[in-house]
Amino acid sequence: MTILEQAGFQKPKPQILTPDLLREQVNKITEQIKPDFQEDFLYTYKLDSSYEELDKSIISKVMSIIWLENIMTSPKSGTSFSASDILKEIKWQWKTEGGTLVTRLAKWYREKFGNKLSDDSATAIGNLVALSLGKVTTYYVDFTRNLTWEAGDFADGGSCFWSCHKEARIQLGSDRRFYAMRLFRCIKKPRKGAKAKDITSLKVFYETDESYCVGVSRVWLGVGILPVPKSKIKDHKKTCYITFNGYGYNHDFFARLLAGIFGLDHKYIQLRNNDRTGGKLFINDNGYIVGPKSVIEPVDKYDFGMGVDQEWQQVERASRDKTYPDDYQGPGAYFRVGGSKSQSRVRMLGGRGAFNPEGYFNLERSSPEYQLIN
Repeated sequence: MTILEQAGFQKPKPQILTPDLLREQVNKITEQIKPDFQEDFLYTYKLDSSYEELDKSIISKVMSIIWLENIMTSPKSGTSFSASDILKEIKWQWKTEGGTLVTRLAKWYREKFGNKLSDDSATAIGNLVALSLGKVTTYYVDFTRNLTWEAGDFADGGSCFWSCHKEARIQLGSDRRFYAMRLFRCIKKPRKGAKAKDITSLKVFYETDESYCVGVSRVWLGVGILPVPKSKIKDHKKTCYITFNGYGYNHDFFARLLAGIFGLDHKYIQLRNNDRTGGKLFINDNGYIVGPKSVIEPVDKYDFGMGVDQEWQQVERASRDKTYPDDYQGPGAYFRVGGSKSQSRVRMLGGRGAFNPEGYFNLERSSPEYQLIN
């Protein structure tokens, strides 16, 4: 018995991939979806900077401190320092349930290299991050399936979903699994007798007693169901969320924000539609899955299995011609179960300089194999 089978997962029986099969699976998912949010309701969320993800420039400087520490104490192991590992394995916030960033980095460093992170490095990291702490940011967001705003209302003037792929936007709006998560800026109304601000050029989406709310940014939000082992959740199913194609702010920002609002976790995954990132449902830079940590932890890939216009016929033809993987069976989440690995040298984080004399890291790349959670 494999590890996955011991955990309660069973390998799906082979099926011929057809549009009818995809529709059947999509219908099963949509019948079970119960999102945690209220539709077309303006949420107000205050985020402490201690729990926000750090700016990329600060992350780069922290990584340079770790790299220099490693190369100075263990020159041989320093050449195999993996930037991809630390980026994926560390949550880049000051505070999490695992303690402060310094505490978590020290633990990661000890487990990775068998050495103690020096007090000087720990202090330098703490001082560096302290410069960005002490702020509380208020965010205004909603969730809607009414995807009828004008291109550009949410910094999405260049989105193909309002031009060459507008059919996909129509399909998103009619598919019960998809929403737009939108971010707003609230402009305070003037006090009585004060001069009002000119907002004639802005489209107001919400109006309260105190302010007008105009669009800032949006992301597509897919809602799905992850089957999980019986020992983890009573009904063996759990709602998850997938953010993709963010405009204004990237989809990783929305994943962090959504996770913060509902007390969930998030991680980067491979995202596909019918095993593709192109076609009518264009997916830019994969996506992020949001849900309880124990549920989303094993998931490395998600596939929506949504067809638009002639894509149903393309799916059927590709299945018949064997151009889809043999184990692809439509919408759902996938475990990473194996795959070949190779080394490649990648320029990272500022290139040459004090951080790395050569400006390169050795990164481990893999061609993963997946098993559908069924």
